[in-house]
Amino acid sequence: MTAAQLDLYDVAWLAGGRRRATQTAVAALAERHRVRVADPTGDLQAVGGGATHPVEAAVLDGLGAHGHRGVETIVFLVREDPRLDAVEQGLLRRGLLGRRAPLSRLVRRRRPPSTTREGRRVLRELRRPGSTAIPGSAAAREVALNGLVRVPAGLPAALAERPMSRWSYTRRDPVESDLARIYAVAPDGPYS
Repeated sequence: MTAAQLDLYDVAWLAGGRRRATQTAVAALAERHRVRVADPTGDLQAVGGGATHPVEAAVLDGLGAHGHRGVETIVFLVREDPRLDAVEQGLLRRGLLGRRAPLSRLVRRRRPPSTTREGRRVLRELRRPGSTAIPGSAAAREVALNGLVRVPAGLPAALAERPMSRWSYTRRDPVESDLARIYAVAPDGPYS
């Protein structure tokens, strides 16, 4: 298996699972102006169709006609979408992902299958400086390999992931846009 046989969403799934594939689709759609990103809040709104991949179509379906959802909400909404399952199944058939334990199918908590030795080798090959084996723009390739921790040039800065909260490993600290929404409801604050 060579890296040239993978598409952008295969690479994203291999590097970060379902979440990374969804983030990559949002970044690709935003770059092609199919999704509008509100500047301070990071809310997404579908501007038009034009999905070139089933994962992008799942993201546009998750946004719906009205949009106004953040990246994390879209990741949550498409987590069970069969179009993302198809990407996982393709990587399993190619031997880049390992099989899940039989018991994990019964448990509600879904853990992604681990990357095999061959999958890790392909990722190392893709991460080498100067590698152009991944199709798509430079910004979409950067998101596929590294996520939205650092937003590449050409994408709105509002897509950046929020930093983890110092109080919890699962919750994120509110950013100024979240605080603005809270105070817009109650002028004196949320507890007045």
